[in-house]
Amino acid sequence: MGYTTEFNGSFKITPALPPKQVKYLQKFNKTRRMNRDTEKVKTLPDQERVAVDLPIGDGSGYFVGGIGFMGQNNDDSIINYNRPARGQPSLWCQWTVNDEGTELAWDEDEKFYCYVEWLDYIITHFLKIWGVELNGIIEWKGEGSEDFGRIVVDSNNVRTQTTEISLQRLTKTPAGAIRRGGSMDSLKTTIMRRDGLTSVQADAKIKNARDAITEYLEYGDTESAHEVCEEFFGLEPDYLLDLI
Repeated sequence: MGYTTEFNGSFKITPALPPKQVKYLQKFNKTRRMNRDTEKVKTLPDQERVAVDLPIGDGSGYFVGGIGFMGQNNDDSIINYNRPARGQPSLWCQWTVNDEGTELAWDEDEKFYCYVEWLDYIITHFLKIWGVELNGIIEWKGEGSEDFGRIVVDSNNVRTQTTEISLQRLTKTPAGAIRRGGSMDSLKTTIMRRDGLTSVQADAKIKNARDAITEYLEYGDTESAHEVCEEFFGLEPDYLLDLI
């Protein structure tokens, strides 16, 4: 049981992480994130964390020295086996880094929950502290038919994009309702005839309008997206369907 989301792509790490930081993040990825007694954890070996000069963290959140398979052995330091350390979104962080320290990506294990929150956590608690910058785009697809989109990281700033879903909603909301009749000419035919454009010129102009819709929706500006026909062609939004 549970819900699985799959991811495609990776984020670029600049500059590349040194080996000791790579080993720490890989160990962080491979150990269960359990709430632990900080004083008891201080007595336990934690080689990878010590090597990168990190404190134990709130609720021993930075501790990666757990023993047994995936660090899951139940020892005296564990306060709650089924609750992560304070500030951590779930029991498993399934973002990991490659051996070269140049990319961060999904570890391909199933049932990755709170993936955006974990990405923010890694950036805030580790990468920024180490003077590292993350950039790139990863696409996600969940089991639900409308659960898909992209995670975009730009200079350590994380945002999500669900443009396709936003486009669908744009044409279903009252503000974006389409009133197009079956006998109406296409947008391309209309601007070619009206403006004397060639097919290539019309295609280029339509592409620019589509790019603008995508950009507006990425930033949640549905009003501007709805007005693209007016902005680019001086036409009513009846032609919006030709752009999505």
